[in-house]
Amino acid sequence: MIRSRLLVVHSGRYGQSEKIARFLAADLENWPGCECRCEGLAQLAEDQLEDCQGLVMVTSVHYGRVVAPSTGWALRHRQFLSAVPTALAVVSLSEGRRAGARSRPSEPALHGPTQTFLAKTGWRPDRIALVEGALEYPKYSPINRRAIHCLERALGRPTDLNQSHEYTDWDQVARFGRDFAALADQSASR
Repeated sequence: MIRSRLLVVHSGRYGQSEKIARFLAADLENWPGCECRCEGLAQLAEDQLEDCQGLVMVTSVHYGRVVAPSTGWALRHRQFLSAVPTALAVVSLSEGRRAGARSRPSEPALHGPTQTFLAKTGWRPDRIALVEGALEYPKYSPINRRAIHCLERALGRPTDLNQSHEYTDWDQVARFGRDFAALADQSASR
């Protein structure tokens, strides 16, 4: 019996947000009584929200800001976001490492881009996680590749420009998803 119909949406530039969203959706689909779909914000049709009983947004930060499509979507859907259980996973490579520690899934992510996004949109997700992303050197423009290379070298991180380097803590992502599934399930059984 389906008790919770959940939707995981994603928006980002280089694919790590989508990878995390797809992982979350697959993990949530295994939660008893849960049905889960995963969609990119750009492909999401309005009617897909009609039977949705919970939503997870996975979005990325670039140049100190949450990507614009996520901000615009959250502003346009404030009423929906306040009516169902929601969660926000912010994929942020540099901010996560500068903060010195990963946020726990049930605690608010206390870094600037997340706080700015939440203040601008007025959204108050039930769960927030700051998730480290990946260095996608092969996908970056030559200028970005060089700039990020210099920063990563100064931090003592891998600097092979021909490879991607993933920092996502998949156990953290799974815990975050299970925590949200339990919340959504509890909400659906009321």
